Amino acid sequence: RIGQAIDVSSDLILDESVAYDEAASSEEERSSSIRKILSRIVNLNNADTNMIVSDGDEDSAIQWAIDSFHLELEALASAFHDQEEELRILQSLMQDQNIRSKSISEEEDRAVEALNALEIDTHTFGEESHLVTKQCSDVMGEIDALSKVQLSSIPFHIDVDWGEGIRTQTVGRYPTINNLRL
Repeated sequence: RIGQAIDVSSDLILDESVAYDEAASSEEERSSSIRKILSRIVNLNNADTNMIVSDGDEDSAIQWAIDSFHLELEALASAFHDQEEELRILQSLMQDQNIRSKSISEEEDRAVEALNALEIDTHTFGEESHLVTKQCSDVMGEIDALSKVQLSSIPFHIDVDWGEGIRTQTVGRYPTINNLRL
């Protein structure tokens, strides 16, 4: 926002500088035109009244107009220099603001990257936490189921035939518990 204000002020000062240059040249043209007009007026007065106007009166009127224009031009030049100095100050401030803006932008980018990484880690942690909780629940269910079984009450029938199976016809079979393969 400050940078935009500085840009606008800089543009205004540049516009004023151009306007000053135009005003100065128009004033110079005006001064030249007034000299010509004063000279014509003096000549017309002399012709109409047949009076002889001294060169001192004409010269003093012209000199007064010239001095007036010079004073106005000096005032405009002074205002121009003041505005030029203000423009330099504003440009310096704008450069400082641009540097600060870049620094802040870089910090914001780093903060956003860190936030994104943190969100990814949070999501991964949530998924892993869910899986671990499910595994714990499954293990707790198995522990609960095993705690309800009493192994001493289950009858086991272990059948192992190691080659004596001529009488049982099970030679070469594998060992079983309750007819289930080990």
